[in-house]
Amino acid sequence: TTGFPVTKGSCACQCAASTSTNVFVSRFNADGSALQWSALLSDVGSLNYSYWLDSFLSTPSILSLAVDRQGNATVAVTTENKTLPVTAGALQPAYRVTVPPPYAAGPTTGYLATLSSDGTTLLHSTYYGGTAVSTVRGLAQDPDGNVWITGGANSTDLPMPAGSLNLGSSYVSELDPSLTHVLRYYGVPRFAIGQTVNILPNGDLVLTGGANSLVT
Repeated sequence: TTGFPVTKGSCACQCAASTSTNVFVSRFNADGSALQWSALLSDVGSLNYSYWLDSFLSTPSILSLAVDRQGNATVAVTTENKTLPVTAGALQPAYRVTVPPPYAAGPTTGYLATLSSDGTTLLHSTYYGGTAVSTVRGLAQDPDGNVWITGGANSTDLPMPAGSLNLGSSYVSELDPSLTHVLRYYGVPRFAIGQTVNILPNGDLVLTGGANSLVT
């Protein structure tokens, strides 16, 4: 859209020239009466007060967001874009999908990005996926700032520590705050997909999702 509200430093002409879909992150004051900052996300890099992570193809979506104690926002994105910005030392610096997707699905993969509390800086970012289709749907942060994600995958080669339980299509992963390492990974058998992840005060995880299979 050419009329989406973005804060100081965004480039309206580049937004107008874009024929693909953009996703956005916006922050409001406590009573919702004022926009503090708003960023469209596209692949042209930093535009002062906006980060752009554009050119998401058929299924662009920020499916979850978490805000840490410093006010930095981490988003979970499912994308087909092969050229999104990644920060130094990223867990997965490149898009990896090479296996044709099943059915009519696009060749999607996961992507994670952390924006600073004022929306001006991309602090951390990484792809997260394998050589086949995958998604990142749910995201939460624990008190230590570690990032927990869940989603679905046709890949068996998602980033994970050696020896991780890897049974198939749904997963939950724990990444360090800088998105450079996977600390833990658990895979769930085929025909399931993770949707949300939440962390209780005692540290327990609560996951929701869907399944087409019975596990005994």
